[in-house]
Amino acid sequence: MLGGTREQVKSLLRDGGWPQGATPVLLIPGDASGINAPKLAETMTAMLGGADIPVRVKIEPSSMVRAALEGGAHEL
Repeated sequence: MLGGTREQVKSLLRDGGWPQGATPVLLIPGDASGINAPKLAETMTAMLGGADIPVRVKIEPSSMVRAALEGGAHEL
């Protein structure tokens, strides 16, 4: 998606079966060390929003994020 035009991103999502109007949840660890995860999530939300892809950010403890990733119970 990076470097693509808005129309290219929409086409890729449509071809991949992404539901029209879906608002995925971006799950991030609120207690991550080394990076500012909330700021990174804000930046990603702005970038995706520029391609008309709304994202909802959900901040959780690292242990819950890890469990969701390992169990496949996450969207982004």
